[in-house]
Amino acid sequence: MCVIRASLTRQEKTQEFLNNCLLFSVYIRCTSCFGCHETRCMDAEEIPHQYKHLLIPGANVYLTEGNFGSVLTQEVKEKEFTVWQHHFFIVRPCVLTAKNEMPSVVVNYMLQGSPFAKLKGRHEPLLEENAYRLFFVPTVTHPVSFLEGEYWCVHVNYDVPTLREYIRRNQRLTQLLDYIIQDERELLHYLSGEIDDYMKTSLIDLLWYNHLDRPQYVRQLAYRLLFLYARRHHAIKDDLSGLESYITRNLDKCIEIGYLIKYCAMSSTKFHKKFRAQFGTSPHQYIHSQRMELAHTRLLETEMPISRIADLAGYTSLSSFSTAFKKYWGSSPKQIRNPVPALSA
Repeated sequence: MCVIRASLTRQEKTQEFLNNCLLFSVYIRCTSCFGCHETRCMDAEEIPHQYKHLLIPGANVYLTEGNFGSVLTQEVKEKEFTVWQHHFFIVRPCVLTAKNEMPSVVVNYMLQGSPFAKLKGRHEPLLEENAYRLFFVPTVTHPVSFLEGEYWCVHVNYDVPTLREYIRRNQRLTQLLDYIIQDERELLHYLSGEIDDYMKTSLIDLLWYNHLDRPQYVRQLAYRLLFLYARRHHAIKDDLSGLESYITRNLDKCIEIGYLIKYCAMSSTKFHKKFRAQFGTSPHQYIHSQRMELAHTRLLETEMPISRIADLAGYTSLSSFSTAFKKYWGSSPKQIRNPVPALSA
């Protein structure tokens, strides 16, 4: 379920205040009234005249109105996915907080306007007008800044377990999902592209197609859009490209060799042969050595507690870490950090 919260700012405050201060909160999918903002689940007959031309037959409709403007949200729920359409009519700058209550693979299509949303480590906007982008969205809230104007987006939220089952024989999409769902607690994104006429037509059909064969037709259409994304933006990996950086990023986690084999899209025998040829050792030994090197560097260059260094090296037990470290380096972590001075003759 996708929920949107509106946060209004005061005009006399600075831009920093605009981005950080929440004065009023409204959850779109709630029938309660908060402050001067009201969110209502409405029947088509209740929708104000100015919005009627935007209504989708059979959709659940939610309208929020307040000092910031208004947001019209429509939900078309299918068995395996949900299509959301949002129209934003913003009359003064505000921050909207998108809340996802169920982990989903999401393809977002920004049809009008460019609200500002960014992730840690990225400075360019993720939601650009006339562009689509793939996300993995965990159970999370995320702020998006809006200036005055009108915005329109459609996004398709795919249920992760159902999606994995449906694409299990599609190597390209399986690789893509494994890449963007590296951590089920972290919001990740993939490449963007320009929305073309085929996509626009497909989105219209997803929302408006209303014949007897709708369930089967829109199901095929929703997955076809996802397959199209994968074909355009994700080449099948039949080598070890990117594997070193993936291992380095995930040394604090359990790295399963089976996952690495799947990531590289090759047989177990071929994977181990190519890995040893490229890295000069087995996958297990390479991962272990990288963890020990990381721990050694942190011990010498930081004052980080040894227990924390053990966590970063992927160990849940301090004693196990100390034993493995001493076996690898010949000295314990404490001895490396605080070496005993040699006695002078």
